[in-house]
Amino acid sequence: MVVADVAAGQNEKTAQMIREEGGHALAVTCDVTSDHDVRAALDALVGEFGRLDVAFDNAGVEQPVKPLTDITEDEWDRVVGISLKGAYTCMKHQIPLMLRHGGGAIVNASSGAGVA
Repeated sequence: MVVADVAAGQNEKTAQMIREEGGHALAVTCDVTSDHDVRAALDALVGEFGRLDVAFDNAGVEQPVKPLTDITEDEWDRVVGISLKGAYTCMKHQIPLMLRHGGGAIVNASSGAGVA
């Protein structure tokens, strides 16, 4: 399993917990808004495990709840960049890796803002 996070310390902590339970985990630092970071994380995954069969994309952020007219363009761009573009960037690179071995499964999680 690869644990990827923009926060380097947190991903290693999670990977260590997995290893302590007998699992095989690799921690990588990855900003899902960066095409380079996503490719590097997937390259590390393939180098360690040989292939990608399942991906769980769970990157998302929220800003404080406030009227739409009070949300700044920078706040909007941050949410869209991580929550939407991040899912796109991950899948863009995950799908070809999965297709090399006949397919796989990708699960994309929504932020809390997706719950009505």
